[in-house]
Amino acid sequence: MVRNIALLREALHDEPRARLHLTHLSTAVALDAVRAARAEGLPITCDVTPHHIALTDAWIAGDRRWAWEFSDRRPAELNPTADAYDTNLRVCPPLRNAADAAACRAALRDGTASALATDHAPHSREKKEVEFGVAANGIAGIETALSVALAAHAAGELPLSLLVAALTTGPAAVLGRPELARGLTVGGAANLVVVDRAASWTVSRGTLVGRSANTPLLGRKLSGTVLLTLTNGEVAWQATMFS
Repeated sequence: MVRNIALLREALHDEPRARLHLTHLSTAVALDAVRAARAEGLPITCDVTPHHIALTDAWIAGDRRWAWEFSDRRPAELNPTADAYDTNLRVCPPLRNAADAAACRAALRDGTASALATDHAPHSREKKEVEFGVAANGIAGIETALSVALAAHAAGELPLSLLVAALTTGPAAVLGRPELARGLTVGGAANLVVVDRAASWTVSRGTLVGRSANTPLLGRKLSGTVLLTLTNGEVAWQATMFS
């Protein structure tokens, strides 16, 4: 982290267009370093993941409370409600404590983190149904990202407008592609997602569309279902109930 920022400073001497994006940050220390670099005026951006804002390392021990249900000021007593060492929780970077998860949410709120990036990493059962220490790193998180963000919103952790931006205009800005999140224009091709925030669904192999189901959220009931997705005016996804 420190080395990358130092290299950016050096690069700017020769190439003033240089910029740095750091992905999937997960600790308060790393986010503070980005915050300080941005205050210095360096062209640096970063993102955090849904699982790092919402889950903690306590999940590995079987405690499946959301990160905001723990105190971020002292170690919480564990309350295991599930089997420990679910390999779907083996990710890189690893899950952190509640204080780091709170720091990730704070980074979104204050603009230090520009985007909420899923770090979607689908794996076969053969790569996950092994001992924890040798399982492949990664969560198949693209289908649960919105619902996890909405859970943070329901808990008062993220304003709705902010989480929408973190999933749309934020990533587009990082990529330098504002047209990817241009919104709606009369007569223009729409990029649009219609969501029913009141509807809930249970994460299961039956409800997930992707071929991989390596998510620690299996069996969990979440709010927010996608009814329709339009990409450049074409239907990319349409729920059966909405067809």
